[in-house]
Amino acid sequence: MKLFETIKPEILSKIEAFSKRNGISLFEKIKAEGSLLNLKSLLTEAHFGIYFEEIGETIRYNQKLGSDNQTPDFLFKLKGQEIIAEVCHINPTQNDMNKHRAEDVEYHKFKIENPDRYLVDGPHSIEWKPEKVGGKNGSLAQKAQKYGPLAEQMDKPLLLCVYLEFTSAIDAKDLNHSLYGYPAQYIGEFAFQEYYPNTKFHHLKDALYYTNIQMMKNVSGVLLRENNGSFLYYNNYSLTNRLSPLNLDFFLEKQHPYE
Repeated sequence: MKLFETIKPEILSKIEAFSKRNGISLFEKIKAEGSLLNLKSLLTEAHFGIYFEEIGETIRYNQKLGSDNQTPDFLFKLKGQEIIAEVCHINPTQNDMNKHRAEDVEYHKFKIENPDRYLVDGPHSIEWKPEKVGGKNGSLAQKAQKYGPLAEQMDKPLLLCVYLEFTSAIDAKDLNHSLYGYPAQYIGEFAFQEYYPNTKFHHLKDALYYTNIQMMKNVSGVLLRENNGSFLYYNNYSLTNRLSPLNLDFFLEKQHPYE
């Protein structure tokens, strides 16, 4: 059995139809992929691509753009505006997935041999850390560094797209903190600088939207696909946000709640 044949048939059919409709190579890449880690990355691209097709007017995949012929994952048109979208591959390591598969084989073998006995089968532990998402050298910062200048050169919005593995123990709130900072409260008895007792604020020291130049200037927002298939948005409230008013309103309907 080839690796792509382990994908649910209904999902595979959907990706094949999407690729044919838009004349793109994504389905062929998935069929040819022999690495589980790369396959998961391609599936994430496919899910975002299908979503952009549903909400948009046109979509292109790995289109050469700019003076350096860069190839972001998608260029799609929404309400008359072209938007660059790049998927951040924040997956477990190949090591982790090999370990998971071996554990799964052992578990199912145990159940076949011992149908009346139970073995705890909770989420797999993984080695990667939250810093891989929102750290200064994490996937978001790296993609912003790579494609931010392209968005500026072409004067187009750039969306960074994220899918978090459910086994990671990292959730939508963690992503919110990585971008906007951690909520805090001043608990002193007396006023200090601009803070009064019980003043609530965000600690911005490591917040990407406030500390990373490319994230600040050239990333219009981050789009998270949740495990249930729904989407959450994290807007960059910078004055340099290039989303049109119509598109900004569209994505703000999916904005992560303020903390």
